[in-house]
Amino acid sequence: MRIIDRYLLRAVTRPLIVTLLLALLVLLIERMLRVLDIVLGARGPLKIIFEMMAYLVPHYVSLALPLGLLLGILLGLRRLSMDSELDALQSAGIGFRHLLRPIMWITLVVFATSLVTAAYLQPLSRYAFRAMVFSVTNSSFQALLQEGVITEVNGTTFMMEDISSDGRRFSRVFVHRTDEDGGWAAVTALRGTLADAGENRLPTLRLFDGVRLSETAQRGDTVAAAAPQDGGALASPALAGSTLAGGGQQGGVLRFEELRTSLGEGYEVLDPRGENERELTQDELWNQRLDPPSGLRTSDLVAEFNVRLVRTISILALPFLAIPLARGSRRRLHFYGLPVGVLILLLYKEIIDFGKNLVESGAEPLLGLWLPCALFMVSCLIFFLRSSGRVPGAPIDPLDRLLDLLPKRRPASGTAAE
Repeated sequence: MRIIDRYLLRAVTRPLIVTLLLALLVLLIERMLRVLDIVLGARGPLKIIFEMMAYLVPHYVSLALPLGLLLGILLGLRRLSMDSELDALQSAGIGFRHLLRPIMWITLVVFATSLVTAAYLQPLSRYAFRAMVFSVTNSSFQALLQEGVITEVNGTTFMMEDISSDGRRFSRVFVHRTDEDGGWAAVTALRGTLADAGENRLPTLRLFDGVRLSETAQRGDTVAAAAPQDGGALASPALAGSTLAGGGQQGGVLRFEELRTSLGEGYEVLDPRGENERELTQDELWNQRLDPPSGLRTSDLVAEFNVRLVRTISILALPFLAIPLARGSRRRLHFYGLPVGVLILLLYKEIIDFGKNLVESGAEPLLGLWLPCALFMVSCLIFFLRSSGRVPGAPIDPLDRLLDLLPKRRPASGTAAE
């Protein structure tokens, strides 16, 4: 690789990386506020925040890569233009087409990264983030429990003085539950374990060697009169208890050797990956397009499959747009290439989003997505070819010509002209 190629690579790569990191930081900070609200509202550990933010990175990388590449080329070459280095290169016979070669190497790296991210990393991380949000908002019993801390789960209050490392064995347990009729029940036990109750049900809490005090109609709890499943022996073959009545309610004190109680009536189950087409990888979109999953249409899968390819392939046209815009003219202090390039990129994104909606409504992908993509790439190529044939020093920024047509500001009155 020639020295000039390495020099151009450094000139473009540095602003590209800085722009990409800043764009990711801005996008992630905006989402972090919502993540903090979810995690802190569910009293989850702070380490979950960083894990959830990591799952968001592929999504925002696919958004930031095209913008980072465009701004990296614009800012890098603009600095060379303002320092007259591009004029010197063109005077030495190194034109735009020679500048394109090292920049295209960077573009190919960005293209490959965007392709892998959009096709595989983004769908998988999207589902992983949704699973994390589900697990936090429907926090498990073990995740919420802390030694010596009062915790409420589904209307039931717990406190365990000692908790095993796996979170499934407890000692010196206190449980309090209030029902809709105003009754209540309080249980203390010497020890307890947590057992899975099967699909679509919350775990079952098994308590041993304790006392249950209640003031309500008997319901819900099942008292075991046989040996517990963990192999332990009961202290006595029967349960001792007494019943109290008063105020129209039944109350009682019950001494038990084993008591089993569920942690609620049930809970929502996380849907498997694929309920949304954005959670399917590129291969899955192609393989399932003729037989879509329940709740999805064939047009949804076709639109998602094509829009990922269109957005990724469009990255290859960005150098042909950015290089001429970066050249500009040094006669003007304002750099119009940057806002013009960003505006064109945002407008193109809106057109592609609109085309995706058309494809989801039944339009052909060639018309809704690939035609705008082809027009964008051809327009960028023509713009580059027309600009590369201009002599050094000639203005190639389209806005320069428009500004030249505006009336020039006259000197203030009373100022002598030299």
